[in-house]
Amino acid sequence: MAVMTLPQHAPPAAVRYEAFGRMMDALRATDALPGARQLDWWPGLGNREMHIEWHAGPYGFEVARTLRDDLLRPPEEAACTALRDVWDGVFVTNPQNGHVRLTVMTMPIVLRALCPLGAVRLPGPSC
Repeated sequence: MAVMTLPQHAPPAAVRYEAFGRMMDALRATDALPGARQLDWWPGLGNREMHIEWHAGPYGFEVARTLRDDLLRPPEEAACTALRDVWDGVFVTNPQNGHVRLTVMTMPIVLRALCPLGAVRLPGPSC
């Protein structure tokens, strides 16, 4: 079982904001949050990690899997290259609460869905 540890000190502000910006860009470009609404984010544990949370939509592990699958595509076929070379594609899911933790540029990021529907249950595009 993979275990991720928190850094002892908060990463520098420039690293925190760049890691967060890259994650948000990847979420948008890969359309990893279909059906999600009320997207929120905040720093946690004294700026040592960043939380991204949404209502409905896919489970956190489905979002992480979408991002990882895009990361594994050749650069010319990928929807987004913002995470290339700054995330190794590894993520850990907490089975008790469904939170997913991954690390981008030394910054732990927690993905969390509230009342998720799951990608399988989401309706297809309406247009």
